[in-house]
Amino acid sequence: MKAKPPEGFIRFKWKTKKSADCVQNVCPVCGESGTCWDLGGFQDPEVQKACEEQEEQPFYSRTAPDGSDLKMHESRWGGGHCITCNTEFWHTFECDHGNGCTCGQWHYYYRQKQQQTLSDWFGGEKDVAKSNG
Repeated sequence: MKAKPPEGFIRFKWKTKKSADCVQNVCPVCGESGTCWDLGGFQDPEVQKACEEQEEQPFYSRTAPDGSDLKMHESRWGGGHCITCNTEFWHTFECDHGNGCTCGQWHYYYRQKQQQTLSDWFGGEKDVAKSNG
């Protein structure tokens, strides 16, 4: 089961700006930099359960029910928001290169404010990030 964005999220590619010696991502809505990544999990319920059952282990040493590495599982997702305008972001851990590439050029999506929130998508406030890296 590949991760799919919640309804209403629009795919985009980050634009960047240079500040001092750092390159920073720029919000597609307000144009400011500053993103807080504070959500994550797996859309495959069996994999999410396996991750939670292994919470005593470091995240990067956990395995899926089939024995594969959780950090690269195809149903893994991450979420966050712009610290300036609170636009929500969501991403898969898949890039266009495929084959388990870990370049970090993942598929990113954002949600316009008037649409459903990630908390709504999960049925209210839920600590889905507590066991994920």
